[in-house]
Amino acid sequence: MLCNYSLKGFIVILLVMILFGLTACSVPDDAFPDSDVRDTESENGQEDNIHIVKFELKDSQIMQKGNKQGYDLVVKSLPDLADNRMGNVDFMREDDYIYDPGFIEYYAESGMKWIRLGIDHAVFHDYDLKERQHSTRLEDRHISTIKGFADAGINVICCLIYWDIEAGGQEIYSTPYYSRFKEEEEVERFLEFVRETVRELKGSVTYYELLNEPNVPPALSYMRGTQQDVRLPDYINLIKLTVPVIKEEDPEAKIAIGAVGNIQKGWEDIGGLGYLFGLLKSEAMPLVDAVTFHPMYNITPQGEELQKYIVEVDYCPHETMSPEEVQAYYDNYPEMLKELYETASEHGFSGEFIADEISYWSPAFLKAVDIHYPAPNLIFPEIQAAKYHLRTIMLHLGMDMMAIATAENHPIVIRNLSTVMAGHEAVDMPVRIEVYYDGPVAHCSFRYANGDRMLAVWTDSVAVDEDPGVPATITYPGLTTNKVTGIDVLHGLEQELIFETDGEITIVKDVLVKDYPILIRLNNPTMSSGYEETVGEGFHRLER
Repeated sequence: MLCNYSLKGFIVILLVMILFGLTACSVPDDAFPDSDVRDTESENGQEDNIHIVKFELKDSQIMQKGNKQGYDLVVKSLPDLADNRMGNVDFMREDDYIYDPGFIEYYAESGMKWIRLGIDHAVFHDYDLKERQHSTRLEDRHISTIKGFADAGINVICCLIYWDIEAGGQEIYSTPYYSRFKEEEEVERFLEFVRETVRELKGSVTYYELLNEPNVPPALSYMRGTQQDVRLPDYINLIKLTVPVIKEEDPEAKIAIGAVGNIQKGWEDIGGLGYLFGLLKSEAMPLVDAVTFHPMYNITPQGEELQKYIVEVDYCPHETMSPEEVQAYYDNYPEMLKELYETASEHGFSGEFIADEISYWSPAFLKAVDIHYPAPNLIFPEIQAAKYHLRTIMLHLGMDMMAIATAENHPIVIRNLSTVMAGHEAVDMPVRIEVYYDGPVAHCSFRYANGDRMLAVWTDSVAVDEDPGVPATITYPGLTTNKVTGIDVLHGLEQELIFETDGEITIVKDVLVKDYPILIRLNNPTMSSGYEETVGEGFHRLER
């Protein structure tokens, strides 16, 4: 969704404050002229503006039982954040996209360091290609946007979408036996589009991504025979032909493949997971730098509480998932991610995975995006959608994956998380969690260049509007520190936590674990001689 900038962003922030029950928020310096604003020196020697606004807490915002130390709403400005591996997605559609510098400014203020930008419409289902005067082409408005993001320090994933007016499959249901890139002429037109695009954008794009959801038609019958339909052998062949073209124009360019959609539904034989794993087992894997996939549309733990959020979708031309399918997918998802890593590695891949289009529908989100995925047909309250976004982003970061989410309707939450996760590295850190909760508890951990360690922990059942949390004792064997900070990114709060040290062990008692990630940061801890942690894949789910 393309957003206007300062005024619109400020209004959105105020609305979200009201929805989340906050009485204060971090905004530009001149927004609250009477607030307490201090210039402080950050760790890198630069001055950061910090807004400190006093307010009263709800029970659901308390982080540690019995902790009387003060809370402040502290949010730093975001001009030079390190990479946080977080981003959003947008498509510069042929018929209505207009270049707007404010879009870049607004996005930069969110703190996310990545954006996936598609050239043209994302999928082939909402327009008639026969009305086009020309095939997809890179235009000045696209160039200005992509280079603008690059100049703002935001990494661009450029999705090379190409709709071809000279090829078949120009209407839904019109050519049922057609699929793309079987004919040499079609391939050559695409390669020429790629060559011209890369030549123009050289130095401004971090990843070039080949197509969007080429697997969808085998899984969704109404798209078969359209230009969305790329069978797996033809997609693999296209990769092998396209990589040399990109490298010839920009030897430093990185290449992402996949953009595989609808893996949550399964379709192991021809689409979804079958398409993704077939790609991971192909000879194309050593040629590329990243694999992208679309894993989470409204995927949450299941329960009767969700019934009140169901909406009727009369026009959805495919079957949605049953609650049992959703729960099974949710439970098995972390293991599936590990299998992705292992399969790709076995076939010569050494790059990264990017989880894209993470989406949880809410009233604000659906003002810009129609319901059109084969996902549970739910519309969550804003605060619950924000919680699920936080969980899913943190899960992927904890699994050492980039997380691209459509969460622009939660600007404060995303800004807070972007700030906290800047410069993180996923690790599997030894920790013991004793929690009084009859359900699953998830956690993952990270380290930072300054030596800090951070744990994210949450209860992993159905989210609610107001969760006071459940008490937990968290023990860090082999780590001692002089300061422990609790961070609530949903509400933008930080508090110094009470802790104790027992030899070479740090113990934090009475932490209130909520239904969204609470972050516990240890200030540059000292490690015992026997302390061990491993880099990567640090997500765990404790079952009860």
